[in-house]
Amino acid sequence: MLIDVHEIRVGGGIGRLFEAIDRIPEQRKTGIWVEFDGESFPVKTGIRNFIALTSERLQEIECRRKGKGGRA
Repeated sequence: MLIDVHEIRVGGGIGRLFEAIDRIPEQRKTGIWVEFDGESFPVKTGIRNFIALTSERLQEIECRRKGKGGRA
């Protein structure tokens, strides 16, 4: 299932699209959850299913990816 990863804006709204991931969500008593970057997030519905992360968390992920991409 494709799930979009979005940024949470300061006001609480959904911001830019970070990426789309292909994961199988897990059904729990509290709803549908998906693992991303070593942590579980609740899946929200809209036009497409999505999860929302803070801009700080997305920046950490980007820095780690750039660091890994630069190594041989």
